[in-house]
Amino acid sequence: MATSRQLRPLPTAATEAMLSAYYRVFRRWQSSAATTVTESAVHVLTTLTKTMVAHAQLHLRPHCVETDALFSLEIMEMHLAAKYGQCLQTNCPGFRLANVSGSMHGYQAPESRITPSRNDDNPTVIGNK
Repeated sequence: MATSRQLRPLPTAATEAMLSAYYRVFRRWQSSAATTVTESAVHVLTTLTKTMVAHAQLHLRPHCVETDALFSLEIMEMHLAAKYGQCLQTNCPGFRLANVSGSMHGYQAPESRITPSRNDDNPTVIGNK
């Protein structure tokens, strides 16, 4: 049986698409944000990918699945909300917390923040409650 250290989970096309969509929205938000965003976009993408892979590794999966990508995106959303008092409303393909029964491993996701938007060109920034 493989241990988590021996596994090197690979992203799937679906999970890469989710992170790429979030990255595009982040870049637009970063350039239009009222406050100075100190995170570089490349660093954000690297962090999202590493968090997703670590989550899959923790669950002993050989490939990253949607839940791993969702976990990574939610962590980034919480970071942005804590640091800037704002977060992004994303339009990632398949980014629907309802598909994961509204929770991730006992953590109840704030559904009012993470909802798909119809227009990826205009990300909606909403305040942290």
